[in-house]
Amino acid sequence: KQWYQRRVRAKVVILVAGSIGLNPLLSMLRAGAGTPTTYHLLYSVKSLEELVFWAEIEELRATHQNIVVQYHLTQESTPEYFTPKQAENFREGRITADQINCLLGEYQRTVSGEDIRVFLCGPPPMIEELDSNVDAKCEFEKWW
Repeated sequence: KQWYQRRVRAKVVILVAGSIGLNPLLSMLRAGAGTPTTYHLLYSVKSLEELVFWAEIEELRATHQNIVVQYHLTQESTPEYFTPKQAENFREGRITADQINCLLGEYQRTVSGEDIRVFLCGPPPMIEELDSNVDAKCEFEKWW
């Protein structure tokens, strides 16, 4: 955890995960929990059934003030049986560059752009789309 924190050196880390691309980013989220850095996870899946590690992510979010999470369902609506509290962290549709750019703008009101890092992990088309259109340097690794 200490090694990772020394390497990140950011005040805000935006993690963008598509499907199983969550796995490496979840390690970063775990390492960053409880640190002074804000971690904002955008996690996109087709359906609730594909939402892996949901309980763990929610536990991290509930117990650490520096963790912010938004889930995106691309082929399913937010279930009607969700409580308003559960539903507030869900969006319908894919994660977009516009959404990330809006987040960047919000964070840049209080933090220098140099102190914000963006990490992407997901399907290659998602990475290519976001890397080309996000108004910040995106760090990623294409591995499938």
